[in-house]
Amino acid sequence: MKIQNSSAQVFSNLLRQEAVPLTALCPSSDKVSRVFAAMLLGGFIGACLGGHTGAFVGAAVGLAISFFIEIRTTSRDLSVLDQIKDPKMEQAVKKVQELVSSKTITFTASQELHTLHDRVTEITDHVKTNCPDLNKPWEVFLRSMKGEKGTYPDGTEVTLDFSREISRLEGKKTKMIFERWTPSKTSKRALDEMYALQVECFGKKFAWGPAQLQHLDGGWLARQAGSKELLGFVLYRPDLSGSGMEISHVGRKADAAKLGIGERLLTYLFSEDHSHYGNTCSLHVRASNVAAQALYRKLGFTDAGKDYFYYGDPLESALVMTRSL
Repeated sequence: MKIQNSSAQVFSNLLRQEAVPLTALCPSSDKVSRVFAAMLLGGFIGACLGGHTGAFVGAAVGLAISFFIEIRTTSRDLSVLDQIKDPKMEQAVKKVQELVSSKTITFTASQELHTLHDRVTEITDHVKTNCPDLNKPWEVFLRSMKGEKGTYPDGTEVTLDFSREISRLEGKKTKMIFERWTPSKTSKRALDEMYALQVECFGKKFAWGPAQLQHLDGGWLARQAGSKELLGFVLYRPDLSGSGMEISHVGRKADAAKLGIGERLLTYLFSEDHSHYGNTCSLHVRASNVAAQALYRKLGFTDAGKDYFYYGDPLESALVMTRSL
């Protein structure tokens, strides 16, 4: 009876991960060794409970538990990042380590998801070109991150997926199509897609719903050729003064990094005649979003002032930028 109570406690602790871990029973990092140790443990407990039959059943249960614990306790293996020695990649490697090394991935701002994908894409291109021996370890790392959850300051939960970076590593290219967006001609599906992409870009708290989007004047969308997946958008409306045009939204999928989507969308936008709005186009951008600011300056925008405490989660000022139409 004492043995039965003890075995029940062992199983209970194993399931709660409070017992001595399998790595302690078998210090080797070899998973096969740990599985074997779990089977021996399960067989011993089963034998105590029911002889030979119990031993077989116990070994099977031990095997199942070993895989269960292995799945639950496996941590992210970041060792491949330590093998990237090129000084040019130092900042990218440090940023990825910083963002994904903790057990719970918490982004300090929604734009950090884009930063993560930007840095991962930089490393992917570097590995593909300069470190072919790291191709497989890097792919394994990217696949291991699929399904991981991250959280924005406003509580929005996002799911990580580096499938596009894996395709990039394999030499596959993302083909895109660009289309004009008109609120009066849009479909519910398109509005839902735009809302979902806003949530990824800005968080639920700041995403505009279908009714709000339909009050805009228009915009441009980027889609993946074939699947028609929405990859990015630029949307506009009259500015508050009524004497110019305001770009209200610029966004793209975080995993669609280094494809030039933002620049191409804005180029399409400015290829049209918007003189009926006036002479000036304006936009707001987070003061910390230096990557977006660099793109806007490349396209002719200049700094025109600040709107203090414009953004929330985290609270931050906006840089106001303008250019002529």
